[in-house]
Amino acid sequence: MTFKAPPFIIRPEALPLAIRELAQAIGDSDALRFIGQHGGARVKVPRVVDFNDPLHVGLSAEATRSS
Repeated sequence: MTFKAPPFIIRPEALPLAIRELAQAIGDSDALRFIGQHGGARVKVPRVVDFNDPLHVGLSAEATRSS
């Protein structure tokens, strides 16, 4: 007998506005990854992310692409 956990569902309305805006800007998966890496810390996000920047290393290319 194996146990299968139910899917993890996040209700967007339960999240703080800043996290909802981040998810809207870079996508849900990258937002969760970003929060996991930097949650609780102040992070300066440059206008253009350099290839060697920790943000570029930890997030997808789409999330770090300049608009």
